[in-house]
Amino acid sequence: MYKAFFDMDRDRIMKKAFLDISKQGIIKKYPKNSIIEIQDKKFYIVTKGRICYSFYSIEGGEKIFYFISGGGVFGELEYFEECRSELVVKAAKDSEISILDEEQLEQIFLENPEIYRYIIYNLIRKLRILMSVMVNMAFGDSNGKVADTLIRWFYQEGPIDDQDVRIRKRFTHEEISKILGCSRATVTKALNQFQDKDLIKVNGDQITIKDIEGLSEYITWK
Repeated sequence: MYKAFFDMDRDRIMKKAFLDISKQGIIKKYPKNSIIEIQDKKFYIVTKGRICYSFYSIEGGEKIFYFISGGGVFGELEYFEECRSELVVKAAKDSEISILDEEQLEQIFLENPEIYRYIIYNLIRKLRILMSVMVNMAFGDSNGKVADTLIRWFYQEGPIDDQDVRIRKRFTHEEISKILGCSRATVTKALNQFQDKDLIKVNGDQITIKDIEGLSEYITWK
């Protein structure tokens, strides 16, 4: 399923287009864990680092919905609908963001209408990610949830090269637990089981996927 809607060639073209137009914006730096306040009629492009969208409970518990890394964009809802989201945006690591105002973006649309298509694709992909997270939480057991998340990240980020099929970005056990809504110990246990079965290799927070088909057998809702 994920392979079908994470087209790596299209993603490379799209990210390059966003990074090209990011040069017209104002660059702001955000240290790790800092909150990014989204303003109406502003468009945001991640040029370095990684940001995440999260919900927080009254007790302070965090549920991460998705990450956005270099070449990714956010703030579409506030720009087009002028409606604030309840999601909290923060820097998952030290990051740099290019911020475009309405006049700049509308001029870009006139000069390069393809940017419209890329923004629509980004919105659809975020919807698909949210849908998969909801279904995974509803029907998957702990091992299935971790396996599904690893597979999605692999297709979302892509392999580094043909010989070494690694998840490109580094995610901690804590970050995975906040996505799945389970404990860090549960994530660690699942990763250890996958490693014992030679499905993955864990080196610090770098994960190498050795057998995607083997991981997919843990997913019960597909």
